[in-house]
Amino acid sequence: KSKFPNIPGLKIEGKCDVNKWQKIKKQMVFLFDNECGELARSSVRLAFHDAANGEGGADGSILNFPLDPLNELTSGKNQNFNFINVTLVSIRKSFPEVSMADIIQFAGVLGTVLCPGGPRIPFVTNRIDATQKNDPSLLPGPSDSIATILAKNERAGLTKRELVALLGSHSCGKRFGASFIPDNNSAGLPFDSSPKSFDTKFYKEVLLPSPVVGTQRLPSDRLVATDESTKQDWLEFSENLTTFQKEFSDAFFKMGLLGQLHNTLADCTEILPKALNAGGNKDHWIPEKRKREFKGVFGDSWHKR
Repeated sequence: KSKFPNIPGLKIEGKCDVNKWQKIKKQMVFLFDNECGELARSSVRLAFHDAANGEGGADGSILNFPLDPLNELTSGKNQNFNFINVTLVSIRKSFPEVSMADIIQFAGVLGTVLCPGGPRIPFVTNRIDATQKNDPSLLPGPSDSIATILAKNERAGLTKRELVALLGSHSCGKRFGASFIPDNNSAGLPFDSSPKSFDTKFYKEVLLPSPVVGTQRLPSDRLVATDESTKQDWLEFSENLTTFQKEFSDAFFKMGLLGQLHNTLADCTEILPKALNAGGNKDHWIPEKRKREFKGVFGDSWHKR
């Protein structure tokens, strides 16, 4: 059985440069502190914001035009990517022959698998970067109406069920991303009560009459959770972790190829770490596991590379 979801037009005929991508992974995991931290979680959000814009798709445009005073990062929807921006740009400087589009989507799949319960999403390379910026107003926003959210999602090329699955990434999300600077009273609060586990608590807690103490809720999440056209999918994911993990993986993979199916893609999934079971919500647990994994591959000096 293919590890790839059934996507019309998908052709994976290129060859992965494993050596190069192992180096990129090693640098990125080190910068992410080997854990489900702010950078890893922000990378998942960035991958969505680059790809689901309804124009160029997963083309790197969100980070590729820093000198444009009206680039995509100036949009309110794209605030607080400060640290993940600097991190990925620094990696791109080390590997200028790799597209920013590939680096962003790789960061997204790596950030997902670094979180306990996060699926090991297939990863392919050879995306081509945008030659012009996209319109960030086409991204769904937290204050949009349900009609607007669904229309923007359809324009981007995603189904309603895929939207519900992708919103599950809020299980590891919070309002102010990786900027560490609160912008209002609820900024910095997570979207569910287990922000370091990629689980189904997010789906369950959005269905409650009010947010769990110590968490916050986006109006858009509540709208999708209760709309007639999406509420059954929402309920299904809330009750079945395995179904959620599989469909999130498929939807994220598809999202990462929006606008890129005409390229000669190469399968580089083998370089990704193994997925971790959900439930390990201790700050030290993931770093220690990753340290052992990397020590086994690179020896005692892996952290100096």
